[in-house]
Amino acid sequence: MTEYQRIGSRYTVYTLEAKILPERNMIMDLIEDVERYERMSEEEFEGLVKELKSRI
Repeated sequence: MTEYQRIGSRYTVYTLEAKILPERNMIMDLIEDVERYERMSEEEFEGLVKELKSRI
């Protein structure tokens, strides 16, 4: 799983491979509890990934 996070004007990228139960639980929470996270369209996501990759 790769998480792209924006806090204000700062961006971070986290890569996580779920090997232990807490990590698996976090991924399941991301899948099931969509109200806690900001939704975005596929086009917005692809644009964000492109922008982040150009900054790294």
